[in-house]
Amino acid sequence: MSDEHPRPEPPRVEFKVMLKGRRPRPPMASQGAGSLADPAPEAVPRVARLLALAHRWQRLIDQGQVESQAEIARVMGLSRARVSQVMELRWLAPAVQEAILMPNGPGAPRCSLEERALRRIATRAAWADQLAE
Repeated sequence: MSDEHPRPEPPRVEFKVMLKGRRPRPPMASQGAGSLADPAPEAVPRVARLLALAHRWQRLIDQGQVESQAEIARVMGLSRARVSQVMELRWLAPAVQEAILMPNGPGAPRCSLEERALRRIATRAAWADQLAE
């Protein structure tokens, strides 16, 4: 005869794991005949997001929440050169910045330039020269 006791069942452990990457799309709702789908909201241009980020970083420096652009680079995991490139967008003429940030404003021309071209324009000291380009 064996003197075996039944082993108790080990506790069950469950984990939920959130993976980085693309999120699954929600299922599309069925639409009745003749109904129109809501138009997708227009995406914010990348240069507009970068310009807004540059202004945000400058406010953080001005308010003393971060010490310098080097600290921003460390916290954000970016190179100091990249942070400097983004911050240079603040040197653009106010009219150019307005065209970037508010492309649908009254009488505002839509800015379709890429970041590299805008950084080149920002190196011009005179705003009149920036606007001429």
